[in-house]
Amino acid sequence: MKRSVVFLCIGFIMFFISACGNEGEFDVKNLSTSPLKAGESYYIVLPLSWTGSEKAILKSVELLEDGSPITSESGITYTFYAGDKDKKTGVYRREEIGSVEKVEGVEIGDEGTLVMETIMTDVKPDEKRKLRIRYTVNGQDREQIVSSGTVENLETSTP
Repeated sequence: MKRSVVFLCIGFIMFFISACGNEGEFDVKNLSTSPLKAGESYYIVLPLSWTGSEKAILKSVELLEDGSPITSESGITYTFYAGDKDKKTGVYRREEIGSVEKVEGVEIGDEGTLVMETIMTDVKPDEKRKLRIRYTVNGQDREQIVSSGTVENLETSTP
């Protein structure tokens, strides 16, 4: 009997710790894209979801390659924006994208969109390419590395 009570207490404590430690996570849905023309400006709209019960406030989104921030020397110049959660996903030119806002300070409740403005030169797919999302939940700074097939499969067409 004592053993059952001890295991029950330990189980409850572990459940409580895991429930408090999991404040949510981001997921970026994949979007299939064709190779993009090198040197052209594109806007890639990606659906973003958040599983937390409290809203997350975005601080920044950046591309990583092998865990380090991507620089323009890698052939990808980019800026991330946030868009309306009802914005249709896809690849657009500037005149087709509509309004976007800077990522910093945008609240995500359950769904939103990330809009990546990019110009690329000689880019090949790379499964080591990831997104790093920095955000705040309940006043606590957080960071999450997110895999996205869309980001991993970015490439430019050969002339």
